[in-house]
Amino acid sequence: MQENRIKLAVASLQISAVVFLLMVIVFQSLLGGINSLIPNLVTGFFLAFTILTAVLAFGLQRRKRWAWNVSVGLFALYVASGSVLLGAVGLWGLLDVGSRREFGVSDKPLLNI
Repeated sequence: MQENRIKLAVASLQISAVVFLLMVIVFQSLLGGINSLIPNLVTGFFLAFTILTAVLAFGLQRRKRWAWNVSVGLFALYVASGSVLLGAVGLWGLLDVGSRREFGVSDKPLLNI
């Protein structure tokens, strides 16, 4: 039986959460004195992504199907944006045959190569 690579996806999500949290801290330290709507919205956006990625990592560790679905979509967005490395590693971890089997997704090969 093939091992799963879910730990790669969880690690990618945890790294992503740390990066977003660092962005919140840096953004607040640079623009914390400005009492405007835009810095507060951007800070809230980064904080929401920090929480989302932490919840997804927790869901993947508990083998929740909803976490697998949302994580695949999030990693696809990462690949399409500037976080290509985190997205590629996360997708590799989730789309592995063993990982898909863990979440009850078809274990047939994705590519017939």
